Amino acid sequence: MVMPKKHFTLKVQVKWQQKIIRHDKWVLHTRSTHHHSVVKFAKRQLKWTTAELRESLSVLQAVSYSGRYLQSSSICWDCWDRVAICESSLGTGHAIWNINTGNTFYGGLQFTITTWNNSGGNRYADRADHATREQQIIIASNLSLSNWPVCGASY
Repeated sequence: MVMPKKHFTLKVQVKWQQKIIRHDKWVLHTRSTHHHSVVKFAKRQLKWTTAELRESLSVLQAVSYSGRYLQSSSICWDCWDRVAICESSLGTGHAIWNINTGNTFYGGLQFTITTWNNSGGNRYADRADHATREQQIIIASNLSLSNWPVCGASY
């Protein structure tokens, strides 16, 4: 069992990771009825999915905010939403967090691959357009708004 290649909210992603972990534990528990390659894959997948789940839960905990600001940090989620609307809305009035128009900028905040990787984004996804809104904002909040000279200028 693997997670479908779709863009999920963080809560749905956590549910899928938990489901995969339960499945892999079941495969290991009933290993004698499975081909050895299935058992080997389940062991590896259990290890990396458990690590991903830990990461997702820590992000989810950080994202449980009241109002505009996180309880555990000073990220202004509304501000980053407005920057993303300016950067990636294509005139729709809302941010498109999984946008990839082929212009070498990715995600709602239009990261380059270099900026995304150098800022630690590759711990979430290979490119910003494959990361969730929350993950993109967490990475962006570690950068200066001068990286968004037009859209970030008013925040």
